[in-house]
Amino acid sequence: MVASGITYERLGEEIIGSPLLSDLGVAGFQLTDEERNAPGMVSPEERSLLVTLMQQRYRGNGAVIDGGSFFGSSLVAAASGLKRNPGFADMSFGHLPDARPIHAYELGFLPAPKSDKIDPHRVFSGIPYRLGDSFVHVLEEAAAPHMDVVSLHIGD
Repeated sequence: MVASGITYERLGEEIIGSPLLSDLGVAGFQLTDEERNAPGMVSPEERSLLVTLMQQRYRGNGAVIDGGSFFGSSLVAAASGLKRNPGFADMSFGHLPDARPIHAYELGFLPAPKSDKIDPHRVFSGIPYRLGDSFVHVLEEAAAPHMDVVSLHIGD
């Protein structure tokens, strides 16, 4: 299956996604340990895309919205890419809400099953989770090194 009709090759592996992966030079991009190991469901290619977009294209004019941050992998990638941006030191964020450029919105839990026949236990990124419980502590831990550029908005 090809998500957008575009298939790329990277070191003999097939990767699927947007033409931006090729246009931005994301194929073969090396993630840092923090970016690669941040918990979540965003693929390495998607993380690379976020890092690259923030590093190469973001200019500080508007807020970046991370809608549904889950455990924080996309948030870490965006914040890390921003900090790698050559113009980051000269950017001013006072015109943005909370004077931070990245705003992460997350409900903070996955709904519990309505039937007791469904096992509520899951494992995401090696982290045990029970459906219905809050996972905000995992997101906050992942975001902690980036709270200078991130504003977390938890809840509905």
